[in-house]
Amino acid sequence: MSAIFGDVNGINNGWLLLTGALVFFMKAGFALLEAGNVRKDHIEEVVVKNLLDTCITALAWFFFGFSWMAGNGGSFIGTGSYFNNNFLNTFSNAYWFFEFAFCAAAAAIVSGAMTARTRLETYFIFTFIMSALIYPVVAHWVWNPIGWLAASRGDTNWFLGEGFLDFAGSGVVHTCGGFVGITGAWLVGPRKGRFFTDTDGKKKPTPNFFHQIKITDCM
Repeated sequence: MSAIFGDVNGINNGWLLLTGALVFFMKAGFALLEAGNVRKDHIEEVVVKNLLDTCITALAWFFFGFSWMAGNGGSFIGTGSYFNNNFLNTFSNAYWFFEFAFCAAAAAIVSGAMTARTRLETYFIFTFIMSALIYPVVAHWVWNPIGWLAASRGDTNWFLGEGFLDFAGSGVVHTCGGFVGITGAWLVGPRKGRFFTDTDGKKKPTPNFFHQIKITDCM
C-alpha cells in the first residue's frame, strides 16, 4: 500500500485522468440532448458534429490552446512552447487531458445553442477559434495563478479580498460557453419553421414544434 499511496504524483495524475474522463463523457450527453431537440433528418448530423468537433478541439488545444491557458506570459494571456513542446517539463499529460475535457465541454455548449442552424464547415471553423483562443484566454484569467482574475494572486483585494472564485467551471466553462452560445443563437436566428406569422402579421411559436417526431419514426 505504501508503494501506491507514497507516489503523490501518481495519485494526482490518476485522479486527473478519472475526473477528466467523467467530464469528457459529458460529450455523449450533449449529443443525446441535441439529438432529442432536432427533427429526425438532423440526428445523424448532430452525432457526426459532436464527434468531429471533439477532434478539432483536441487539435486546437494541442496547437495553441493549452499554451495560452497554462503559459506564464502575463496576466491576460499565457505564452509558451506551442504544440506542447517542452511543456511536459512542468505539466503532465494528465493535466493536459483534464483541461482539454473542459475546453471540449465549453465548445459543446455552443453547439447545442445553434443545433441544426449552421453549416458544418462554418461550425468547425468556429470550434477551432473557440478552442484555440476564446476559451483558453478566459481560463487563463481565472485558473492560471498569474491570471488577472485568479484568486491565488496577491493583489486581489479589489474583489472581496479573494479574487474571482470559480466552482467546478461555472464561471469559466459555462459562462464562457453560454455567452458565446447565446451570441451565436442570436446571429443565426431561430430554426426554420419555429415561428409562423398569423393573420395579424405577428410572429408566433409553431404549436407542438418540438413534438412533431413520433417515437415510431426513430425505430
